[in-house]
Amino acid sequence: MAMSERAPWIEHALNGRSYRAASPWKGTVPGDILAGTVVVRSVSRPSRFDDGQPYLDVKVEFGVMGGEELTPGTWYRLYCKHAVLSSWVDRDEPVVGDRVAVEYLGREAFNDGTSRLLYAAGVDGKTSDSIALAGAGIETAPWE
Repeated sequence: MAMSERAPWIEHALNGRSYRAASPWKGTVPGDILAGTVVVRSVSRPSRFDDGQPYLDVKVEFGVMGGEELTPGTWYRLYCKHAVLSSWVDRDEPVVGDRVAVEYLGREAFNDGTSRLLYAAGVDGKTSDSIALAGAGIETAPWE
């Protein structure tokens, strides 16, 4: 077998692998969405700047980042460092196997020059009472 050829078992192992490196997802354009199945829930390593950030790795079912559609089946990492996403993870407690959806709604500016990022987020199968429309000031989900 030539060095450039892979044995069939290698292809099978790589196509059925249980871990893939996830690319970071960050909503930059209102309407950017990350929706899919949670494959990893963890906390990043502590650094000199923080004690570690919670994150979810999501296998994409549907997604948009920067206005461009994401390829279904790819893995994206959602860092939940912003208070709005962190509180959603704490409240809804998505676990591996759950289907989640997060939409970037934009940035809200305040008169004092500060601003905050706005997201809508939910876990499939949870009631709308538990959907965290964190920071958005919305009482019901925008898709209802």
